[in-house]
Amino acid sequence: MLTKRELKKIICNRFWMYNIVTDNNDFVLVFIGRGPTDGFLAIQFEPDGRITFPNNLAFVPQEYAHWDFDEEKQEILLIGTNGQISARGKLPVNWLNDSLKIQLFDGKDGIFISDTRIDAQQTTSRVLGGKNMYFTPRQSFNMELFHDISRENFNLKVLDYQGSILNFFDKIYEYLAQHPQLEKVVIAKDGQPVVKLPEENQLVFLEDDQRPSFTYFAGNRARIMELLILILSENNKRLLNLDDHRTEDELLLDTLNKQYQDRFTLAHI
Repeated sequence: MLTKRELKKIICNRFWMYNIVTDNNDFVLVFIGRGPTDGFLAIQFEPDGRITFPNNLAFVPQEYAHWDFDEEKQEILLIGTNGQISARGKLPVNWLNDSLKIQLFDGKDGIFISDTRIDAQQTTSRVLGGKNMYFTPRQSFNMELFHDISRENFNLKVLDYQGSILNFFDKIYEYLAQHPQLEKVVIAKDGQPVVKLPEENQLVFLEDDQRPSFTYFAGNRARIMELLILILSENNKRLLNLDDHRTEDELLLDTLNKQYQDRFTLAHI
């Protein structure tokens, strides 16, 4: 049986990300807030019994204020700002890709996951001060992708969008505009678990039948924003012009080949 002192050595000074478990048994990060103040819910167990939040959140969840350990029952106790136990957690166990998992019960479903190869200080530095971002739709997200991209030293931003891929690009442009510290950007509509970057001042696209595919492209922030501005502006013109019958795919390729020619390369990804 573990003592509280022994448990501290396992769970403290680490970055624990909260995931909900869907009906399909998928694990999904929980984001709090919108726009520049949003962030995924993560906690840090402090040795003095406090629970802190190492990344940006729009508001602090009231159910996480302190933690304790029931040595007799071998249960981690999560305590809210009201002093009441909000949930209990089982002892950490080994999980996917060298991570640890705390299973919650008795008041809250879900799990906390910590990558054992990265301590809280390193992870906080990457999440708050990171300069590399990988964008993918929520429907393409899974924990394996998260770990693969993290190993490439990229943060992962999951976006909700419906319908047109242009809505996806619009959300990415808005995020990039609000985060000028970013440098390297990957946009992966299908969630390809790879980071392929181009030469400086170029973009790289997935090659599909010797043509560029917008399901995956990457480059520095300035070049990505420049292309997205061209695409979104061209789409606005298309919507206002009743004689413009191009499909979205045609518009994307036209914009890339006519207004961005000689500034991108193709790659097998």
